[in-house]
Amino acid sequence: MPPSPSTKRQKLAAPEAVQFNQSHIDNLEVLKTTYLSELPFPHILLPNAISQPAQILNEVISNLKVTYKESDLFKFYQSVDLANISDVSSSSSTSSSTPTLLSLINLLYSSKFTSYIESLLSLPPSTLTSTVDMAANVHTSGCHLLAHDDCISTRCVSYILYFSDSDWDCLVDGGGLELYDVNSVKKERDLVRPCKVINPTFGSMAMFRVNGGETVHSIQEVTREGGVRMAIQGWYHQKEPAQGMEAATLGELKGGGEEVAVEGGGFVPFSIANDDADDVNDDVLKKYINPTYLTPASMEQIAQRFETDSSVQLREFLNEETMKLVDFATGEIDSGGDETGYDEGIGNGWSAVGPVHKQRYLELTTDTTTSTTTTTTTTAQTIILSKLKTDLFSSPKFKSYLAKITSLPPSTILGRRGQIRRFRKGLDYTVAYHGQGTGKDTKILDATVCFVKGGSGKQVLHSDENEEEQHNALDEVWESGEVGGFECYIAEDEEEDEEHTTFGDYNNEEENEDNSELLSVRAGNNMLNLVLRDEGTLRFVKFVNHEAPGSRFDVCMEYEVEEACNDDDEDDE
Repeated sequence: MPPSPSTKRQKLAAPEAVQFNQSHIDNLEVLKTTYLSELPFPHILLPNAISQPAQILNEVISNLKVTYKESDLFKFYQSVDLANISDVSSSSSTSSSTPTLLSLINLLYSSKFTSYIESLLSLPPSTLTSTVDMAANVHTSGCHLLAHDDCISTRCVSYILYFSDSDWDCLVDGGGLELYDVNSVKKERDLVRPCKVINPTFGSMAMFRVNGGETVHSIQEVTREGGVRMAIQGWYHQKEPAQGMEAATLGELKGGGEEVAVEGGGFVPFSIANDDADDVNDDVLKKYINPTYLTPASMEQIAQRFETDSSVQLREFLNEETMKLVDFATGEIDSGGDETGYDEGIGNGWSAVGPVHKQRYLELTTDTTTSTTTTTTTTAQTIILSKLKTDLFSSPKFKSYLAKITSLPPSTILGRRGQIRRFRKGLDYTVAYHGQGTGKDTKILDATVCFVKGGSGKQVLHSDENEEEQHNALDEVWESGEVGGFECYIAEDEEEDEEHTTFGDYNNEEENEDNSELLSVRAGNNMLNLVLRDEGTLRFVKFVNHEAPGSRFDVCMEYEVEEACNDDDEDDE
């Protein structure tokens, strides 16, 4: 017969404590030298940093709930702050089911280990506090974290413990830790590309001291289907504000630093003599614009919509003849060139635009309508884009047209500036930042016409049924927003908690009932987006996912609009 069960509950064996790799302790002096010598800023990667990484990973996957988060800066899944379960006396179900994770937390924030970190990073003794600040971050395909420096509040040291799949290779799978050199004067392409990428090797630990404006880093978009890049990200805090706070990237984005130059240069004034709002049937307009939008009835309807919403989107804005040229040009640009990765598309009139904590995209900086320095092929590809910017959107006739379809007094549209941009998939974006060109007495009328690989609504250029179905499918991909490339307008929150690293998780409905999103415009081929914004409105183009059908191209124009007083309004009527 089997033995009868004991009347007393058997005591479970205590879990084995997580240990730090002894070899890293023994080689402290060597590691200190390595840390200080690493470029572009001091950092260290410690392989096989801790014991029981597989058990920690299992406990995180089995017991921690992660929440989807997305903003202009990031897209990933994140757990609760692990400080909430770090008390070993906690009776919560989470703490009792994650004993190895709790052991890791106790190790990392023990006085003995923080003293080791202080020695490794050459910090004065007792610099680091015992404040626990850490969370589990999960990156699946399409997830990313754009460039920033971690300089917030009292953060002193940033660390990342990696629990990615054991065969992870960031050259193939993405998800690498990118480090940027913001100090050296380098070639144009080095302004927007990392100088080092660290692979998230299972069980390794990356670490650096936070320094505002210096420790700029990002996490590559994950491109591995079915794979999981899991990491525990955390910080050690100090009693004083973080080092370099005056130069922090977040401070610059929120307007705490010096005024930054606005992309596109200064406004070029319109001639007052050309304030003729009735002359909208000029040959320049007819040459490029869909005739539907030039009829009095259409213009009146657009104006009514704009007066109500301060924005309007016009599909199939350019005529069919123009779009044949545009579709050919953008298709050739997207499929041509020998460079790949960060260098893709740079050259032949296209320049990289940074800095990376604000934006990364290519701008057509050479006017190919007059330039004699570009190649014949380049001119053929880009001349239509240049002509749209110079001949149409910068013309006094288009100003008159804008006045008609927005009901703005012509005399209040003072000047224009613009860019021809390319957002490459898997690389490019802009983020929201304070002071995007608006002033106290002026507003900006954004007029952006977007070009992506897809259909053009009623103006389908191919009669073949399969081609039409393909274009419709591509339209749905862009329309979903899953591949990015959309333009989003949000309200600036002046009282936002400094612990937040962006202007809001606009796509996290569960935790953000107070959504700051004002308008989101999906990327659509041949669609003009008109938006009137003031200094309290920010905008960005979401990172273009590697699964996007192609690049997002646009002619992005801004028109300076003076606040009109009542007298001026009456004079213009």
